[in-house]
Amino acid sequence: MDEQNKKAFDFAADLTKQLITLSTSIVTLTLLFSKDLLGPKWMPVTIWTLFLLSTVCGLWTLMALTGTLAPATMGRPLTNRDKENNPNSASGSAEDSTPLNIGENVRTPSTLQVVTFGLAIAFTLIYVPVAFLRNKPPQTPPSGCACPCLRVPSKPQ
Repeated sequence: MDEQNKKAFDFAADLTKQLITLSTSIVTLTLLFSKDLLGPKWMPVTIWTLFLLSTVCGLWTLMALTGTLAPATMGRPLTNRDKENNPNSASGSAEDSTPLNIGENVRTPSTLQVVTFGLAIAFTLIYVPVAFLRNKPPQTPPSGCACPCLRVPSKPQ
């Protein structure tokens, strides 16, 4: 495999790992403070679900990258036919003359990971202002103020 392909695989794996780390960290932190959730409760559940889906797709991507780099034929002994088709494998050389390409088996889960992560971030950016605007603390009138607009209605007993 040439140097450019190696770098492409490294970058794909690094991006996947970073998104997995961010997703699991955000879910962990927000679950830690979930008792203090504000606003509509379905939104954080949706956000957590999207982050967890992003993590699952990231693991799927890493498995696909591994499968691309180490195909199933590597686990079995080489036959004479394998040695004829790939002379480098007979000599024990780690270098292969055929370039490896990142195919659909890697692109599909990687795309799904990025899309679900992006959606989770977008929902988070929507949720935070909505939650804080819906749960504004009531305004208390200054002492001695008789303005009816600032009076907090008393709770029925």
